[in-house]
Amino acid sequence: MNQVDNQKTAKKRTMKNLKNNEELYRKSLILVGAALIVGFGIVGFRLAFSSTNTTEMLKNQEVEGISFKNATMENNTLTVEVSSASSQSIRTIDVVYKDDSGNEITRLSGYVGNTIDNETRKLVVGTDEDLSNAYSIEYIINK
Repeated sequence: MNQVDNQKTAKKRTMKNLKNNEELYRKSLILVGAALIVGFGIVGFRLAFSSTNTTEMLKNQEVEGISFKNATMENNTLTVEVSSASSQSIRTIDVVYKDDSGNEITRLSGYVGNTIDNETRKLVVGTDEDLSNAYSIEYIINK
């Protein structure tokens, strides 16, 4: 009789462990599912609010014989290749960010050297300003 009682007790413990593991498994699935939903929500939120029109803003431009090409924007830092086919004296280059109505959002100054003589240099300017409404960039050469 004692052996039968031990078997019944062992069976009850086994069933209880299975039930606990099943509950743990369900809770784990719910937790993983919630984490995935939150993760995808954050990614979607960032994509929705990073609405800067980079196609218009980063287009190649030529100003006063100086070319601005291959512009990239990352973390509010603009990197653009500046080149000229002839010798150009330059003090600074102003980078003006504008919204879709043409209103100035912010203006930054950058330096690429005193002269550009048939060469390509990089202009890098960064800001902490909110550029989420930036639509275009205007380059102003300060000679």
